[in-house]
Amino acid sequence: MAQSLAAKLRRHREEMELALQLKVTPREARAILDQRAARARWEETHLRLQARMRGITAPHGDAERAQPWYQQGAMA
Repeated sequence: MAQSLAAKLRRHREEMELALQLKVTPREARAILDQRAARARWEETHLRLQARMRGITAPHGDAERAQPWYQQGAMA
């Protein structure tokens, strides 16, 4: 995905500011920003998965099957 010049310059500024703040090299600051972005994506995905696991139940209201899919024991 191609980035615009403005996006590249914003990213560079973030890297430089973080590098100065943490007293590290810009390359290390870039790695830190990448790690933070990956962590944020993972947390968002994890929250969506938790919500999905809480919300999925069997249709038609069967008392026996009215459990989330991961607790039904179909794989046992």
